[in-house]
Amino acid sequence: MKLVFLVFMVLAAVSPLAAQSSSCKVGVAAAPVGFWTWAPESTINVYIVESDFKPNELEYLLAPLSPWNAVSEATGSSVQFEY
Repeated sequence: MKLVFLVFMVLAAVSPLAAQSSSCKVGVAAAPVGFWTWAPESTINVYIVESDFKPNELEYLLAPLSPWNAVSEATGSSVQFEY
């Protein structure tokens, strides 16, 4: 449940920034479809406000990073998530 809340908070924080953009050019300031994507071989730094979660909840937030990294290698995108 807190993961859903975390995603919601990130989207809420990004929305005002998107509204400030003067133009939406596909591939420049807007993705062609869906959400933004990362360029191949990108390293994405993951930040968590640890005080927002109980210590035992952090492992559940970080657990998806390893499988995502493994799939990234298998698909050839080589996008890596680091905490």
